[in-house]
Amino acid sequence: MAKMNGLIPEIRSGDSKSTMFSLFTADWGDKKNLLVKKISRSLPDQPTAAYYEAHYHRTVAKLCVPNICHLSYLYEHRLDEQIFELWMIFLPIHCSLEQYLEEHSESIPIKTILKWLISIIHALVILHKNCLIHRNIVPSNIVITADNCAMLIDLGNWHDESDLSIRHDLSSTINGANEDIKGFGEIGQILNAFIEQDETISAIIDQFNELMLRCSQANYERPMAAELVQQKLNFINDQRHALI
Repeated sequence: MAKMNGLIPEIRSGDSKSTMFSLFTADWGDKKNLLVKKISRSLPDQPTAAYYEAHYHRTVAKLCVPNICHLSYLYEHRLDEQIFELWMIFLPIHCSLEQYLEEHSESIPIKTILKWLISIIHALVILHKNCLIHRNIVPSNIVITADNCAMLIDLGNWHDESDLSIRHDLSSTINGANEDIKGFGEIGQILNAFIEQDETISAIIDQFNELMLRCSQANYERPMAAELVQQKLNFINDQRHALI
């Protein structure tokens, strides 16, 4: 647990949501605009739910994956003499992919989209190799950095009251890793609408769209391994390079 010389994080903005976790911004001493993730409501049947989620974040942080936004601090906020609320604190983020697409109506080069998705699939490969699953691959959980790179984050913005003790265990869902790949493919399909059209690479764009469609249909009957998707994306990107 972080101490920070006895200073208390000061929540500046944010609201409790209907999702499992809510997000707030906070200042903590000289650290500004930190992102605070905390449970939205008490779960009587899961009194330690937030601690399980924090354990997942700490486990991921130990993997040292460069394209994942890692947990920076844990802080136990005292609500009364006996009750504490666990805050998971991340460094400030530039914007999410969801925000980026809302604010930028112009087309995006396939080069950029491939760079983003190769970064995200690399993160998923490492999670899955370590028997971990994200389970909420959506545009709001993709961070676009100030230097236009993509990183994976988990803001806890899902609605179902799943068992937090096993939520990120790869064996906890019937679809296994395919659940992440399905979300990944759906993001690829969203990005497809923004691809800058170029006749010289139309075949490459078609290959990309076909791969994203297959990913979006992934389940236990039609599995798609993250490593295979990574290989195919790298192959598509190599083909793009060859045409330059």
